[in-house]
Amino acid sequence: MGESSNAPSKRLAVLYAYNGSLFQGLERSKGLKTIEGVLLSAIATIVGADDPTKRVSLVNISRASTTEAGEHAARQVLSLEVAASENAPMPTPESLAPLLPDGIKVFDIVQLNTSFSARRTCDTRTYEYLIPTYVLAPPPPETHYSYAPLSDTEFEELWPVNENLGPPGGLFKTIKRGMSIKRNKSQARSMSRAKSVNRKASRKDASGPPDDTVAPPKLERSMSSPSLPSPPPSPSSHPAEKKSGFRKFFETLTRGRSKTRNVEEEVPVTIARSKSRKGQAGGVQMTASGSAQSFSNDVSYSTSSPEKEDDFGFIATLRRSVSRKSTRRRDPEIASLRGSGEDAVEEEKPETAEPQYFDPLNFPPPTEEELSLTRQYRITEDQVKAMNHILAMYNGTHNWHNYIPGAKYEDSRCYMRIINIECSAPEVHFGMEWLRFKVQAKAFARYQVRKMMAMAIMVIRTNTPRSIVANSFGYAKIEIPEAPAMGLILDEPHYDTFNSDCERRSDPKGIHFDKYLPAVTEFRHHSLHDSVYRAELESMKFNEWARNLDAYSFLYTYYLNERGVIKPNTNYVTKAAIEQERAAAEAAKQGVADGLFVKEEAKA
Repeated sequence: MGESSNAPSKRLAVLYAYNGSLFQGLERSKGLKTIEGVLLSAIATIVGADDPTKRVSLVNISRASTTEAGEHAARQVLSLEVAASENAPMPTPESLAPLLPDGIKVFDIVQLNTSFSARRTCDTRTYEYLIPTYVLAPPPPETHYSYAPLSDTEFEELWPVNENLGPPGGLFKTIKRGMSIKRNKSQARSMSRAKSVNRKASRKDASGPPDDTVAPPKLERSMSSPSLPSPPPSPSSHPAEKKSGFRKFFETLTRGRSKTRNVEEEVPVTIARSKSRKGQAGGVQMTASGSAQSFSNDVSYSTSSPEKEDDFGFIATLRRSVSRKSTRRRDPEIASLRGSGEDAVEEEKPETAEPQYFDPLNFPPPTEEELSLTRQYRITEDQVKAMNHILAMYNGTHNWHNYIPGAKYEDSRCYMRIINIECSAPEVHFGMEWLRFKVQAKAFARYQVRKMMAMAIMVIRTNTPRSIVANSFGYAKIEIPEAPAMGLILDEPHYDTFNSDCERRSDPKGIHFDKYLPAVTEFRHHSLHDSVYRAELESMKFNEWARNLDAYSFLYTYYLNERGVIKPNTNYVTKAAIEQERAAAEAAKQGVADGLFVKEEAKA
């Protein structure tokens, strides 16, 4: 498949399906038996059949979505440009069938008249994933993350739902909203009081000489005595008002310490509000005795406290909160609030746990009786509810950096939108119960769907609170394993926009799988679904995957825990166990590759 000089190119779109368990991946790779390698070789053989001496060029190769080794596709699209002579024959599904193995099925080959890319032109992709329900069974008690399960009924008994309350997480918003309403009311009273005082002053100015009891305008006071603060109004001038929302909220935070204060040593503290947005000034003067008096036309800020004050008050509270922060980014202005000398607050260094090293748990091989009981497992109603709840959290736009290998939270490409995700009712095939998931999005990263399914499985089988799923979209980094590849199927790539453009141009050559739906359904059921069901019945790959997770359960306890929070990971595998696992993986990989090549040579 080299270059063909001065040869006209023809754009082709191949609509096909395949069973990935018989290959080592989708894309061409030297020395490996891949799906595209076999398919493109068959296409080149047909195109170059008229003149074997000339080389056929296949360029601009693109696929609707990439699948890894062991993954399948019920509907896949491959686009390419063929550079060959005008009289060169073009491939057809009938001509390709004898050259392709049983695991690849070509439905149609469309010769397009416009530019087309199977990847860029695709609107959305839909993936399907199959899991046996026995992987949701609780792990053995020897694992590091096993604890008593909590059903939905027990959850509601511990935390009953109150219809009068808002949704979870709205408490702080409710407090802020109440404080804002009280603050607006206080400002409105101060503004109306200031207007009434100004009206009285204007009437007296118009009727007679100025009255000394009325305060002069603020501008004149500041010009007459700029160095002296204006005296607050007397307590008898206005009746005492209710405390503002912020004052009440702040007193609840310091109520415990305020009870032990000595009344004789208390010093007045004055806190004044700034001007409101409408230009009016209003505030509250608070004394040490706890009384609150409103005043207007005062925009000063003053806080006074004696030297060597006890550890209470607004400034002391601020110092304590600042001292709890990390010292990685020190602000000079914040550092000045901490004081110096005897009154300085010492930094609280975070406690770091020492790393711990574990060997993987050694579980005995399951007996035939145990495997038979495992195959007979049936999902519970609480597990169905939990699964639907997790799928609902997957919907929408999130930062999927924990589900993409090597991704970082700051990378904007990690924000992806899940358009739809759903789960079928439990189905029994060959004596085992299965669940089928379908998830649709504009684009998926490699291993993302398998990590999503693995996260849902681990949360349910370990009884971890489902809040960990929402926490996984945050900044903290966690390592999520990948679910087995044999259960993932590319169900359908969607080209609605391209097909609409073709209809507008009266071009019948669009990308449609509808007219081949019977063939697609037959291949999906017999070559994919039944193949997965039979393979799992014989090999129990999901059981092996779950046992491997249980053996290394100490690696996941920092987020699979009773609280559903992400803690620093301090558990590691011993070096000897790592070397042993690496050698076993290399041996297994080489054995699979040798087996594939032996089968290929035998066929030849």
